[in-house]
Amino acid sequence: GRRARRAVHRGIAMTKNAVEATFGIRFTSSRVWDPHPIVGLSSFCFGIPACSFLAVMYCISELIIPPWDMVTLLHFCFYGVLSLLYFATIVTCALADYAYIRRRHRSFYGKVDIILAALVFILSNANFVLRASFLETALLS
Repeated sequence: GRRARRAVHRGIAMTKNAVEATFGIRFTSSRVWDPHPIVGLSSFCFGIPACSFLAVMYCISELIIPPWDMVTLLHFCFYGVLSLLYFATIVTCALADYAYIRRRHRSFYGKVDIILAALVFILSNANFVLRASFLETALLS
């Protein structure tokens, strides 16, 4: 209503995300966000799983004599994809949460970051369920 008109009048119009549009709720966290060095540096935490997957790929390639069976090849390729996605998440997280964050503004990189993070989460769980039971995966994720 009146608040929305005032916000648009002041040139602060913020778009709704899918959750806000679907359920009719409004998140206010973007009104107080500002860049902070710790937030930017925290994006490097995604480097730990990225390097871990690379290490597993290295071990597979050094310790298992070719030709590999189909399961080993599947895991090797899956680890490569996950490693690349985790490295990409470092970039999108740093851009969304530090470089392009502004108060009362939702950046394009924030949307890309959310989509990529969700994809990485789903694929990480899919990879884990290949090695463990569905129940164990559900309990640990």
